[in-house]
Amino acid sequence: MAKLDHMEPQEFIDRFYGLAKEYNGFLEERNDKGGFKHGKLRAAFKSMHDNMPFIFTYKDIPNANIKETTNAIEGVFSHLKEKIPIHRGLNKDRKKNAVKFFLKYF
Repeated sequence: MAKLDHMEPQEFIDRFYGLAKEYNGFLEERNDKGGFKHGKLRAAFKSMHDNMPFIFTYKDIPNANIKETTNAIEGVFSHLKEKIPIHRGLNKDRKKNAVKFFLKYF
């Protein structure tokens, strides 16, 4: 199996939709109450489908220095989630301003 970072965008897209077609019956299974049995998996497939135009943006704009992963920004968000609740006295608007300030000067 090819690693995602070594795969061409069209190959990834073809494989993804091939999986979606192959497992469509599984994803359409319903429970006794009429809801979908595999709701979280369906949501993941829908999210991938909806975001497909943006998944390979880092390859579409090579000179923009866009990272292949979101690890760095997730670390920033994790740091913010940890720090903002410490300041219990801040109302919602001030918390938003604190996040904007942090992101602007980070």
